[in-house]
Order: sequence, then structure tokens, then C-alpha cells
Amino acid sequence: MAKKENKPESSRRKLAKGIYLSQVIGKEVQEVLSHYEEEQKIEIAEHLILMFQEIREYFKTKDESVYTKYAERENALLKKYSKAFKPFTSKKFYELFDFGIILSQKDYYTEEEFNNLEDQENDLAELDIKQLTQAMNNLLNGELHYLYLEREPQFETNSEEKSSKDEDDKEMTEARQLLAIYYLLKSGFGIEHRSSNSVSDVTLFAHLLLGKKFTSLQASSIYKKYKLIPNYNKDEQLIKDLKYIKSYFEKLDLQKALELINKELEATIKGLLPAKRKNYL
Repeated sequence: MAKKENKPESSRRKLAKGIYLSQVIGKEVQEVLSHYEEEQKIEIAEHLILMFQEIREYFKTKDESVYTKYAERENALLKKYSKAFKPFTSKKFYELFDFGIILSQKDYYTEEEFNNLEDQENDLAELDIKQLTQAMNNLLNGELHYLYLEREPQFETNSEEKSSKDEDDKEMTEARQLLAIYYLLKSGFGIEHRSSNSVSDVTLFAHLLLGKKFTSLQASSIYKKYKLIPNYNKDEQLIKDLKYIKSYFEKLDLQKALELINKELEATIKGLLPAKRKNYL
């Protein structure tokens, strides 16, 4: 009986290019998301969904403005996340816009195979890009679906939360009250729930100050918000919240708190996209 011959790697049947890339890049996307918390996962997943739409558009049009739009958005995230962006940048997703090298970079071809290709074989076909981008769209939208289900609603959801509002000032939201407590405790007493004290201890104190009955951490809207403070709200909403509470600290001339608030304001404004940032400069 003839002995079965092992074929060299280069001669084995390969997966379709688009399917291969979707498998490899899908694992990279999931690995990247595993490094971040809920809100950061949502922001990065939304960025990636736009990126894969832009990859498809760039493949069809070769319009450099498409890549520029992607690059500007990613640069804004880099400035916002700084060193926390390393897990993302390590995957070099920008290389996906270079259709002539993707397959080589993702090890679809060996170096020898790649060098022996004819020029016209280097490029991906439209079907390959369609398979890749559709698979990534399905993956990322699935991730977002579950992340949104775990996210706190961005509106008051029950009578207990609604009753916490001051009837004479609809702008005095619970999130703003907690933001004020955060800067008061941090500036005046060095209490920071991420280092010096637990968030559960601060939650109990906040319930006392706001006059809200405490039953359990699981049922506490204050706990759910405070564990994310000072970034429970994001971007432009956070800027509005900071400016709102700032006026109260100014009236009491609490300079240390004002320094912290101004620092957070500056960082939040810098993190906005250029089109939005100019409204605050």
C-alpha cells in the first residue's frame, strides 16, 4: 500500500481570501475588545464598524478622503485613550486599507508564495472585501447588541430616580449631583473611590446626602452611576455637566475643586472630534 504523501503547506487548498481574513481579523477584534470596560468597548466597536464601512468604500473608490476621515477619527481616540490604546494599535488595523499586502501581513501567503505572485494576484477581489466587511459588521453589531443591553439607560427609568430631581431645577440631575459630590470629596478630603475608598462606601454616603433610601447596591441607581464618575456621561454631555456644577464651586471659592474640574473640562474638550471641539475653544 502506497504511503500517503504529505503535501507542502503552499500546495494545500486555502480558504477563500475574504473568509480567511474575516476569521483572522475577527479574532483580533475580539482580543482587542477584551482589554476594555463596557463604555470603552462600545466606543471602540462603533469606531470599528465605521472603519470597515470605510474600507469597503475605499476599495471601490480609492478616494483618499475616505482614509483621511478614518485616520482623523482614530487619532482622536489615540489622544483620548493614550497608553490605554496600545492593545488596539498593536493590531495595525490601518494596514487593512493596503489591499496589496493584507493577505501577506495576515499570513495567508508564505513569503515565498507572495513573492512569486503575479502583480494582478496581489489585490483582493470585491467579493473578498464584501465577505470580510459583512462578517465584521455582523460580529461588531452582535457585540454592541449585548453591550447596549448591559448599559445603564440614558434617561430616568423609575419613580425613585425621577423623585431625585429638584422640581425647581430640572437641570439638577442625579448625575450632576454625584459629580459635585465626587469633586467635593476628592478636593476637600482626598477621598477617591478608585483608590482611597470603595465605591460602595461612597454610595452609602451619597444616599445620605441626597436623601434617597438605600436598599441594596444592585437596586441603587447612585451606585451604578458613581462607579463610573467622573465619566458617567461622556463628551459634550460631560462638558455641560462640568460647567453646570462649576458655578456652584465658584460661588464658594473652592479653588482645589475648581482646578480638578477645569482639568477634566480641558481633557474632555481635547478628546472631542475637531468639528465639535471648535465649539468650545
